[in-house]
Amino acid sequence: MLQALRNSPVGVFSQDLDFRSSWAGSSAFGRSPSELVGKSDQDLFSTRDGARLRKLELDVITTGVPKRERLALVHGGEARSYDLYVEPRKGNAGDTVGTWCVAADVTER
Repeated sequence: MLQALRNSPVGVFSQDLDFRSSWAGSSAFGRSPSELVGKSDQDLFSTRDGARLRKLELDVITTGVPKRERLALVHGGEARSYDLYVEPRKGNAGDTVGTWCVAADVTER
């Protein structure tokens, strides 16, 4: 499955409660998994775009309800449109320990 993800326009990754990517199974937002891990939205995007992503993720963490949203984000000087799906990532005790995220670049659609 991970090989299929690596060759698709869909990124799958997780974030901790500090909004840093803790795992990436494929590239997302034009960046390789190694460029994502350890980075926060604020590290990867402008202040405005990072804040928009953080709001989406924080809503999921605080409500416990998955969300799907389409956002236009700028990286490399180019605006790209992403279909984002974010759901809470649960620990062994059932507590929320972060998020799972799926990001599909839908700019060309």
